[in-house]
Amino acid sequence: MMRRAGMNVDYQVMDLAASLQRRASKKPPSEGGWSAYVGALTGVVSSSPATNSALRGNGEEAPLWG
Repeated sequence: MMRRAGMNVDYQVMDLAASLQRRASKKPPSEGGWSAYVGALTGVVSSSPATNSALRGNGEEAPLWG
């Protein structure tokens, strides 16, 4: 869908530790950073902004998990 929307996609598969390290990076993609992150939350975790960190919208001050 990203490609269909006209975006350049460099699909990267990695373990959790590597993805968290890369996600925390503020560098541009050409230097190992990122500009889009796609993940999946399921069940109770995704049912409420209180438990779904992707819905909270509290910016750089937000914890990565929880």
